[in-house]
Order: sequence, then structure tokens, then C-alpha cells
Amino acid sequence: KPRQRPELGGACACPHAGWPAAMLTKESRALFYALQHKKSAKDVNTLITAETAKTPDPVYSMKPLFWALSYGASAEVLRLLLETYPEAANEKHPFEGWTPLHYAERLDAAAVKLLIDKCPGAANEKDAKGALPLHWAAEHHAKAEVVELLLEANKDAAFAEDDLGRIPVRLATDTEAPADVLGLLSQANPGGAATLPAPPPLEPLPIGIMFPGVGSEKMQMLKSAQDLPAVQDMLKQAKDILGFDVMQVCTEGPEAKLRDMVNSQPLIFIAGLAGLEKLRARNPEAVRRPHAVCGLSAGEYTALCAAGVFSFADGLALVKARAEAMKEAANRTPQGMLSVAGLEFARLQGLCAQVKLKRPGDDEVCQIANYMFQKGFTVTGTKAAVEECQKLAEGAKALQARLIKGAGGFHSPLMEPARQTLEAKLTEMLPRMKRPRCKVFMNTTAKAVDYETDPKRIVEILCEQMVSPVKWKDCMEAMVEEGIREFYECGPSGQLKAMMKRIDQGAFAKTMAIEV
Repeated sequence: KPRQRPELGGACACPHAGWPAAMLTKESRALFYALQHKKSAKDVNTLITAETAKTPDPVYSMKPLFWALSYGASAEVLRLLLETYPEAANEKHPFEGWTPLHYAERLDAAAVKLLIDKCPGAANEKDAKGALPLHWAAEHHAKAEVVELLLEANKDAAFAEDDLGRIPVRLATDTEAPADVLGLLSQANPGGAATLPAPPPLEPLPIGIMFPGVGSEKMQMLKSAQDLPAVQDMLKQAKDILGFDVMQVCTEGPEAKLRDMVNSQPLIFIAGLAGLEKLRARNPEAVRRPHAVCGLSAGEYTALCAAGVFSFADGLALVKARAEAMKEAANRTPQGMLSVAGLEFARLQGLCAQVKLKRPGDDEVCQIANYMFQKGFTVTGTKAAVEECQKLAEGAKALQARLIKGAGGFHSPLMEPARQTLEAKLTEMLPRMKRPRCKVFMNTTAKAVDYETDPKRIVEILCEQMVSPVKWKDCMEAMVEEGIREFYECGPSGQLKAMMKRIDQGAFAKTMAIEV
């Protein structure tokens, strides 16, 4: 249970009504009243004198600076009090041992900057229960920019334990702090974050959240979400991990850079989570208590991140490594992908088998890579084999048989070198992975992993996905069968919603695209 500060409320705390005249001068009484009611710096300035600034109240024995902090005063008010009575910077709460900086969760960034400057060393001071200012900020959901300032003032604070052995990221996790705050604290102490057990799942709502994969990215995406605090933190972390400005690529291009596989996979990962933050702003409980999540191909990593399996930073680094490994594998031999619509599964599978008969050889690959919707597939393999399949599909009167520009032999044995690279990266990350907080329907199996699933099994399935078909249609049907009645697609373009129309009309009617 989070520690709480005693509120300065009730009749006994009213400087006018609750304090006998003999207990305090009229001037001090007026100052406390102004601070309690968050008067402006202009109003407070006339009440601050050398005497009133250092006189404690008769009930809590707290001086004006601590009253101002308790009520979340502005930086201007705090500056006036500290300039008049500088000694207050080194004083502590008379009973709890709090420094002025221990009130950071009630203040804005400008006020915290002022306190860090005027109260040197306060970021390193513990209160009577062994808590640093960062502990209080983490536990009571300070603004992300405030947490960032406290980390800059004392980097070791992220590793410090209070008297109950709790580190800041544990306090933030236990109290369900916002994602941007959790991200900062996890980034500051990745080892500490990794040791935390996954929280048990909450009672779910009949809600499913979907995340798109590569192909949904588009110019100008992320603009509608870039001002959300959690997204701003993601973009900042992404610049360090990816080495480029995400918004610049999304808004200025060139489009070829946006669609380059090495960039498009990380960008669609970020876009999916940005869409999740937009959904959180509209419907917090949908994000907090979904029944299940699912992501298409690269979107599966977004879904796992949304389910708490790995952090944003770890997930983005993993997707970056995956994309680089896939591009390298795709460049080893001529490869391609084909989008096919209008043929039954058995018919298309037969065409792939015909290609193999026409082009015998261990190196030739032609197989279905994605089961997207009824009579909607992609075929993957070596370039010549895929081109041959295109001719056969056209001859079989397919409604569409279109080569996908720039694609490789994804979700096939041609990606085995990439699978090995991914496996090494996942094995390194495994100690930091957690059990999902909700069900995650996996592409390769069309079955869910959940809180009972060992993360080792998730690693195995992700590696299988690299060289195996994606069963998207089966995943969606399984989610409907689970009783999910409301679907949200988080990310650009709305392609998953469009596919839902061809999978289940009832589910399509209850699907909303949260575009970014």
C-alpha cells in the first residue's frame, strides 16, 4: 500500500478559522492561508518577510516552504520563499524527515529544477523510512519529466532500496505508474526491473487488441500521437536505440527509408504502441484489462510488449535485430513474396506443390507464408519459384496474384540464418522477460500464451515464427471463440480491421481502428 502524506486539512489546519489569534501573528496567518489556497506569486510576495518565511505553523510545526510544497506551489512561489529564507533549503519535515525535494511528485518540472539547484544534495537524502525523493516520485506517479530530473540529479537512486527493500521501479510497478514513468525507471535500472515478478493478471474485459505488421506503415504516421507523454518518452528512447529521429523519418521521409525493412519493422513496433497510448487516453480500462492481444508478424512483438513480456527498450532492440537479420537472410539468394486472393487454401497449396515439381531441387522454396483471411494468402519462397506460382495462380483465375515489392522469403526455411540470430538475441534477453499479463495469441500456433506460460516457450514460438507460416485468420477466429466482443486495432492504416471484415462480419462490426 503506498505511503501517504498527512493532508493539511480540517478546521484545525485553517489559518483563519482554526488557529487562535494568540498562536500566530496576523502576517504569518495570512501567508499560510495564501499558500493553502495556492495564491499567485504576486499575491504571496507581499506576505513574505524575513519573519514570516521562517515561522512554523502552530499545528504541524511546518514552515511556509513545506506548506507551499504540500499544496504544489509554483516555482515562482518557492523561489520567493527560498530567497527570503535560504536556510529552508537544508531543513526537513519535523517528523517524517522529508527534504523539500521529497515533494517532487506534487510539483512541475520548473519547481523541481529550482529545488535541485537550491537544495544541493537533497536528491541523495533519505527520509525517516529510508526513501529517497525518487522513491516518493515513483510511488506517487510524478510526471515523467520530474522523474527524469531526479534521475539526472542522482543516478544511483534507481538502485537504492528503502527500509522495506524496495527500489523505485518496484514502487512504480506496484502502484501501476504510467508507462512513461515505468520506462524511465526500467531504463535507469534494467537489472532491477528484470527481477520484478510479472503482476498477476486482472479480471479481463471481453476486449481484444490487435497490432499491425510491416506493410501498414505510411508517411505522416505517428503525428496524431506524438504529443502524448508516453509516446514522447518512446520517441526519445527510440532515437538512442535506432540512431535516427523517428518523427523526422515518418513526416519528412524519404519514403524509401520509411519502407526499408530495417526501419519499417521498428517503426511499426513504435506506431502500434503509440496507438495503444491513444486507446489508453480514450478507454483506460481496455488497455488495463484486455482479454487478449495479437499482432501480425512483426506486430507480434508489439503485442508481447503490450502484454508486459518485455520493456519498450528491449522490444525495440529485439525488433531492430530481427529486421537486420531478416534483411541479411533475404539478400543471400533471390527471394520474393506473392499476394494471392480468390483461391481456396487447398487449391493454392496444390499450386505451390506444382511449382516444386516443375523446379525440383533442395534450394527451391514455394509455400504459403500468411493465412490472412478467407481466400487471402501470401506465398513466399525463392524468386523464380514465386514468379512461377504467380503464373499458375493467374491461370487458376485468382482475383489477385501480385508480387510484393522488396519482399524476401519471409516465414519460410529461407529465414533460417535469421532465426539463429534471433534465437541468440532472445536467449540473451530471456532473464528479463516476464509472463504475459493477458492472453497473447501467437502467429505460428494460433493458440494463446498467458500468465501460466514460461517465457522460454515464448522464445521458442518467436523463433518458429521466423521460418513458419502466420495463421492470422485462425488467430482471429480463436479470439472470437474465446468470447471477445470488442476489437481495437492500434496502429496506422487500419488494414487489420479491413481483414476482419473477411474473417468475421460480427467481429468486424465491433472493431475500431485507433490510427496514428
